Amino acid sequence: MFDWFRKQAFQLTVATAIGVAIFLSVFLLRQVGYLEYIELATYDLLIQNKPIEEIDDRITVIGETEADIHRFGHPLSDDILAQIIEKLHAAGAWSIGIDKYRDIPVPPGTKRLQKAISETPYLTWVYNKDVLPPENLIGSNQIGINDIPLDNDGIVRRGLLFTEYKGNNTYSFALLLALHYMNNINVYPSQDGQYMRLGNTTLIPITSSTGSYVNADKGGYQFFIDYTGMPNQFTPDYSLSDLIDNKIPNSMLARKVVLFGARAESLNDYFFSPFNKSRASRTLYGVELHAYIVSQLLRMATDNKPAIVSLTDNQEMFLLLIWVLIGTSIGMWLHSLWRFIFTTLLGSSILVAAYYIAFSYYIWIPLVPPLLAFVLCITLVTSFMRSQQKKERQMVMQLFEQHVSSAVAETVWEERDTFLEEGRLTPKRVTATVLFTDIKGFTTVSEHMDPKELMDWLNTYMTDMANVIIKHNGTINKYIGDAIMALFGAPLHSSTEEGYAIDALAAVNCALEMATTLDEMNRNWRAKGLPEIGMRVGIYTGPLVAGSLGSSQRLEYTVIGDTVNTASRLESYKRPENPDHPAEKSNCRILVGEQTRQYLTDDMYTISHYGSVQLKGKNDEVDIYWVQAKQINTPNSEVES
Repeated sequence: MFDWFRKQAFQLTVATAIGVAIFLSVFLLRQVGYLEYIELATYDLLIQNKPIEEIDDRITVIGETEADIHRFGHPLSDDILAQIIEKLHAAGAWSIGIDKYRDIPVPPGTKRLQKAISETPYLTWVYNKDVLPPENLIGSNQIGINDIPLDNDGIVRRGLLFTEYKGNNTYSFALLLALHYMNNINVYPSQDGQYMRLGNTTLIPITSSTGSYVNADKGGYQFFIDYTGMPNQFTPDYSLSDLIDNKIPNSMLARKVVLFGARAESLNDYFFSPFNKSRASRTLYGVELHAYIVSQLLRMATDNKPAIVSLTDNQEMFLLLIWVLIGTSIGMWLHSLWRFIFTTLLGSSILVAAYYIAFSYYIWIPLVPPLLAFVLCITLVTSFMRSQQKKERQMVMQLFEQHVSSAVAETVWEERDTFLEEGRLTPKRVTATVLFTDIKGFTTVSEHMDPKELMDWLNTYMTDMANVIIKHNGTINKYIGDAIMALFGAPLHSSTEEGYAIDALAAVNCALEMATTLDEMNRNWRAKGLPEIGMRVGIYTGPLVAGSLGSSQRLEYTVIGDTVNTASRLESYKRPENPDHPAEKSNCRILVGEQTRQYLTDDMYTISHYGSVQLKGKNDEVDIYWVQAKQINTPNSEVES
């Protein structure tokens, strides 16, 4: 019992050390940023696979296309920009966004543009820290900064509510458009003053370590873009020409947020999102990106749609620790390859499912660190436990193979839990074939040999016969002096007639090969002047009970039952009424009972009815058959009848 506790304590200590090492390693990888890229890639998969929602019909996008550049020139004149504003204002647009830089006048139409701007209170013009808006908008609440945070892989996953510019908080272009549209809804601090709220939605700002980020730019008040409506596009592909030529239905402009910006590839105003991560996919133009952000802000403010949040650093560490413990604990329990594969896949699937479900509630939990830690823990701890198990198995096999066959030792190992708990193998009722062999006249032979010579001679005989039995998948159950008892169908037993037949045929074929082996041994002994011998073999098929027998100090695997007794009686049977029967004169007499005979075919063996006799210890007569190898007729040989 003490050894058992000591072994368990050692295994627990090593498994714990493995878990701690993996926890610290994965945590360090997370902290230095080695997991950031793959974690962001899994985040993109979440964005791509979330349920597709309808595109926001409150927003219309009008693009400046390549055809418009050819028609109106580049850059657009102030007159064209003025016409855009005038037409949208006249159509009843509630919020107008111009995503075009205009820090210097581009005549003609400069005064007309200034007049259009002054007469359109819900107009928002884009600018950044390097390019100012039109002169008469400077200092007003109609200019929004269009800074877009880019991740290290060039993908846009974050948007801005506002950022600091010249010591003041400057609203983003998208936020101003949303606020102008809603009119009576504003952005304001939460009660604790930590976060900002838009309508009833709280936006928790992204920090430098939010989610999988490591030392990310946290400037301004950032939030995750959820790209609601993607991969759908806003409205038909309305162009500037469509607006100038009055081809856009008024219903697509009135009471809408209308954005105008570049939709020409030559203007290089495009971005990459989780949906279009390369130039090979659909181009996401800047004006469309702003439209998706405006849509998200509107949904949060008016539809109470939550913002995407992530776990805190402490929560991430706790989650990582939980999955390290799970992986380590399961690894100590696994003992087979299929369990390892199944459990690893199941645990990974649960984690991925939880990851996906959490994101459906707009909670981004880290996937890569806990998944990596879980797989590493379960793999390394399982490998360690299997190595320990392998050492224990070798000890068990070495112990038992000294006394029983490797098949018996294998069964002891497979049922080791039962064996160790109850001190013996679980008894089983099986149908098997039992084979007994004995040397004819062994007593006479042994009287004329010295002990060492006798043992060497007998060990040679036993070794060769044992090899034949193992070759035919038999189990050497025991040696009884010069006799051998072998089993076919135990402990690895069958439960079908086909299996019983295979065991019976294996036993008979084994006996026939033993006869051939004995002939070769006799020739060698004859040449050395050693005595020659003959054998008797008895084979019987039937039900028996297999299990461990003995005391707690000494057990042996054995089989008991009438089948065993009958096979033993067949081997030792002597026919008093006809001692000169050819079977008695053969070098190896093989007798089988009726239960074995039924599985043998005459085309494979020469089978002779030996008689119906009453064996010792049995009340009923038993039909006995003499089995020989099938003789083949050749021109130079005769077959003995």
